[in-house]
Amino acid sequence: MRSLPVWIAASLAAGAWTGLHLPLSQCFAAAALIVLLGATVTAFARDDPPGVLWRALAGCMVTAWALASIGEREARATPLARAAGSLASPVHIEGTLLADAVPDGDSVRLKVDVSRLARAGAPGGAASLNVMGAIALKAWPAWRAGRQIAVPASVRAPARYLDAGVDDDRLALARHGLMLVGSVKSGALVDVVSWSSWLEERAADLRAFVRAALPRSWAAAPR
Repeated sequence: MRSLPVWIAASLAAGAWTGLHLPLSQCFAAAALIVLLGATVTAFARDDPPGVLWRALAGCMVTAWALASIGEREARATPLARAAGSLASPVHIEGTLLADAVPDGDSVRLKVDVSRLARAGAPGGAASLNVMGAIALKAWPAWRAGRQIAVPASVRAPARYLDAGVDDDRLALARHGLMLVGSVKSGALVDVVSWSSWLEERAADLRAFVRAALPRSWAAAPR
């Protein structure tokens, strides 16, 4: 059975691919999994190893199909973008930083897992925000992954290009959880509400040390 991992991976990949192109209702998926579970147990009781294998692989495929289908529906619906679009700009956003802030020219880029919009609960999804100005370029080391922030931002759904042959970037980003893009006028508007766990803070310290040490190492390296 050395090829078993390959068969499992293939069934999961087939299910995920199918879920991106063919929607599957949750009720049908649940019913199919119950039937396959019963069939697998029956095959096991009859001492039928091939039957157990193929029914289990079918269950893996249906599970991956259902999960991919759910994710695809959420990516196409973009409820977070719709909720933000119904609010006056700038929108008060609260959430958790998914990564350390990244300086980008004359601005700083943040990726936020949004938990609240306009001080009310928000649908799931992330926002990519560009914080403008000199204050942001000084304050960005304090904007670390795992910390909770609150910020007023002008946000929108990612741009969508309808030219023939051009990929739908909005859908591709939504599949990765990114529902909103936007900007913040100043770093002074970014409020760190709470820090992350002790372990996450120590990991952030290590990342900061590496970021500071690498340029020095490159500068000291012989040419």
